[in-house]
Amino acid sequence: MQQPNDYAKIKAEGGPYDSLIQTAAATHGVSYDLLHKQLFKESSFNPNAQSPTGPRGIGQFTKHTGLAYGLERDEDFYDPAKSIDAAARYMRDNIKIAGGDELKALLLYNQGGGRVGRKQLEAYDRGDFTGVSPEGLGYLQALMDVTNTGKKAELDAFVKPDGGFEAPAGIEATPKAVPGNVPDTFASFGMTGKDIAPKATPFAQELYATTGKTDDEDRGFFEGAGNNASVELQTSVLGMMIRAVNEAPVEADFMQTYTVVQDLFNDPFDMGRLSD
Repeated sequence: MQQPNDYAKIKAEGGPYDSLIQTAAATHGVSYDLLHKQLFKESSFNPNAQSPTGPRGIGQFTKHTGLAYGLERDEDFYDPAKSIDAAARYMRDNIKIAGGDELKALLLYNQGGGRVGRKQLEAYDRGDFTGVSPEGLGYLQALMDVTNTGKKAELDAFVKPDGGFEAPAGIEATPKAVPGNVPDTFASFGMTGKDIAPKATPFAQELYATTGKTDDEDRGFFEGAGNNASVELQTSVLGMMIRAVNEAPVEADFMQTYTVVQDLFNDPFDMGRLSD
C-alpha cells in the first residue's frame, strides 16, 4: 500500500473516523493533524488491524499499554472510539513526558519507554539519530510534517533527500558492484557527472562530537539524572498503571492490572525481573 498517496486522498476527501479523532484531539489537547496522520500511519484506519508482534486496533496498542489506557477487553482494542480516545490520551501524556516535544513523543509512542526505547530517546536528546532504530527514524520522518516542536531540523539534516539515512560514523557503505563483474554503465547515453558540494555537518552533531552535549548550557549531574529518572518512571508500566488508577472511576477493579504488572516484572524475557 502506498500510504502517503492514500493519506493525501483521505485527508482531502475525508476519512471514516474524522469526527472521533477531532473530538479526542480537542478533549485531550492534542493536535488534530498530528493525531489524524499518526493513526493512519499506525493502522491505515483499519479498526481490526493486528500486527504479528501483538499491537492491534486503530491505535496499535500492546496489551499492557492498552490496559493502562482503559482497553481492558479484547473487543476494546478493536472499538474505534475507545482506541482513538486511548491514543489521544497516550499522546497527551507522551508530549508531557517529552517536555512539549511532539517529535520525541512520537518516538516514545513508536518505540516505547522500555530498555530499547529509552536508549533511542536518549540518543534523540543528544541529537544523535544514529542511535535511533530504522523503524523509529521512518516513523519520525513520515510524521515530522505534522509536528510543531522537536528536532526537526536535525532530523531533516540527517535524512537524505532520497529518503535514505546517513551511515553512522565509522561505517563505510558496501559497494554494490562485485569484483570481477562487468559494471553497468550509461556511457551510451552521453551522460556526464556533476560535482556536488558536500553537505554541511549539523551544528548539533559537531557540538556533541566535541563536547558531548547538544546545547551550550552547563547542566549539573543531578539535574540530568533527575530528569532521566523522572522520564523512566513515567514511561514505565508502573507509571502507566498509576496514571490509569488516577483517571479511573472509584468503582474500578484493578486486581487484573496488578496481576499483569506482577507477571510482567517477573518475566525475564520481557522487562527482566523486578530485582534487575
